[in-house]
Amino acid sequence: MKQTWKNWLNIVGGMLVASLANGHAEAYPEAELSAWQAPYVGEEQTATRRDNSETLVFSDSPEYVMGEGLLCQGTIDGHGRLYFYHVNGSPRPMQLVVYALSETTGAAVGVTREVVGTPDSFYTRHGREVSRKELFAPAAQRVLRLTEGRPELLLQEERIVVQPGELISGILDLETSAPVNVRVAMLGTSRTALHRLAYLPPLEQDASHDRGTFPATAREVTLAPYRPDRDGMRVIHLADGTRDSYLSGRDEITGREVTLCGNYGMTYTIKIPLIGLGPVDLFFNPQGGGYAGDMAIEVNGRWRPISLAGHYQKRAIGTDTVQDTIHLGTFPTETTVTVTWTPAGASFLPVRIWLVPHAMGASQAAREQEDD
Repeated sequence: MKQTWKNWLNIVGGMLVASLANGHAEAYPEAELSAWQAPYVGEEQTATRRDNSETLVFSDSPEYVMGEGLLCQGTIDGHGRLYFYHVNGSPRPMQLVVYALSETTGAAVGVTREVVGTPDSFYTRHGREVSRKELFAPAAQRVLRLTEGRPELLLQEERIVVQPGELISGILDLETSAPVNVRVAMLGTSRTALHRLAYLPPLEQDASHDRGTFPATAREVTLAPYRPDRDGMRVIHLADGTRDSYLSGRDEITGREVTLCGNYGMTYTIKIPLIGLGPVDLFFNPQGGGYAGDMAIEVNGRWRPISLAGHYQKRAIGTDTVQDTIHLGTFPTETTVTVTWTPAGASFLPVRIWLVPHAMGASQAAREQEDD
């Protein structure tokens, strides 16, 4: 039954991706702001964290690109991921290009998954689109053979034209047969500009954003069993840099040691075992500012997406407050809830997930509604 469900999901996912490509982002209902307001502090639920050993190449600096140049480069040997996020800060159209270079002939690079947003001057909408596509993106099967010193374009749409002020971001999952240098560049829009790929000068990193090569693409967070009748309200912090550490790596352009604040591009799998007497409410709670993205929840083999965005014409949840929540669902005990989440671009971190005994959450939500 589980395999049949996943086959059906792949079909639906393909339909959703096609729908998104045509501009129809409302493929499943938007979540509403919960009446339950998160407290400012709470007891942290004990958790263990384990990272995989794949390579993440992260490209977000300079975030605002003022002219032609190399934005990022990183080496992938085996399984890896590229995450890029850039705004055309120049007064003319530019093209973003992702490509691979090898020091040997015959190395192969496979694109196993590709998620790219539509260039957009509304950054929150763009970040939400990529977050939603990322949940449903089907596997890709493209393989390229590299020739020494010859750039090979990696995106299915080989060059993406980005208008002034527009954001472009995306994720490529890759597999290589040998060390391969993966690069992101911004160029003028002429096709002859591609001839300069192997010789582009790097652009200087800006002061506020990150780029570099990091040692993981996924983190599994396993909570200690939560018992609502004994534990009361508990919380788990994600991507805060203290309880949930940031990745450390190296900028291969400058050689500097770097930190990936927010762990953007890393996929989280959060396992929440529920025991004792229930039921339990789970709430998503931004802490760094407005958040617009999505996640997925699996219980007993049933997988469903959860919108964390709110309608894009309204303010994003978490704007000017740390108490906004989205209700992720009510769950029985003696089950394990598995949350899949990747920090959404154009959104602020950290975030929290609250574990709340259902009776307690419902009582507070009723009081909040009465106060309103």
